[in-house]
Amino acid sequence: TGTVTITLNLTKDAAGNITAATADFVVTLAGFPAGTVLTGAHIHQAAAGASSGVVWNTGLTNGELTLTNGTANFSKLAVVAPTLELPQAIINNPAGFYFNVHTQANTQGAVRNQLTRAN
Repeated sequence: TGTVTITLNLTKDAAGNITAATADFVVTLAGFPAGTVLTGAHIHQAAAGASSGVVWNTGLTNGELTLTNGTANFSKLAVVAPTLELPQAIINNPAGFYFNVHTQANTQGAVRNQLTRAN
């Protein structure tokens, strides 16, 4: 199981257009086999049940984190948005995106869920 809190840090101009964007990713994982090695964690753009390529990478590198006891918490802060359009697209339709954590044993993803907006 896992949870992620993604906080978008946005700078906007007087018209409300996003001029700069970063995200803070705070991830909690539990229930994995001891010794699980993470290979990546990122946002993909696709509806529930569909797959797609990565659109916003957290920067977690292959082998950077091993879940020694099957649990871990990690944060990736101030990760720059790959485009200025992406944060607005996520705000407009969070369910059109999902967060996925990949492991050596589960290369297509071990934990995945659609994004939701917290108010």
